[in-house]
Amino acid sequence: MNQKENSNNLICPKCSSRLETFARGLNCSNQKCTFWIPREIRQKVLTPSIIKELIENGKTRLIDGFHKRGSSQTFSAILEITKEWKITIRLKDQEKYECPKCKGILRSFERGYKCSNEHDCGYVLWNRYSGKELSQEQLHALLLNKRTKKISGFKRKKDGKLYSAEIVMDESGSLSLDFGRD
Repeated sequence: MNQKENSNNLICPKCSSRLETFARGLNCSNQKCTFWIPREIRQKVLTPSIIKELIENGKTRLIDGFHKRGSSQTFSAILEITKEWKITIRLKDQEKYECPKCKGILRSFERGYKCSNEHDCGYVLWNRYSGKELSQEQLHALLLNKRTKKISGFKRKKDGKLYSAEIVMDESGSLSLDFGRD
């Protein structure tokens, strides 16, 4: 059964074809175009006015009522259309960092930062490295300066001894420990 509806003459921002409304969201009528907007994101139903704002402006105002994964807690966020024509969630004060691998945009998520170009790039900066939980300040330093200050409390697997080191990020986004700077 075809579940198409009229979508109030909304135009696809990617290819300028007409958008069609289906039960699960809006799809571009051009079958070669991959743009679509889901009807619901993080248990928040997108109203026609939110969808119109997103299409016309490439982003929305701050929206309340998104649910954290696996929780009944909600949060507010802005929806944006990325340069890859995907819909992403951006927290209000979230800084935009450049992906070291593809130069796309890194987005914050529960366990660190990941590239918004997930399918082509897949880069992730985890908030845990060598058994140590990294703070937002340390992740920020890595993304901006490619190096943290000395961090204490790393634990050697071999004998359990604690040591201190700086975490360094190379040009491709790979991390390593630097023991040499004092």
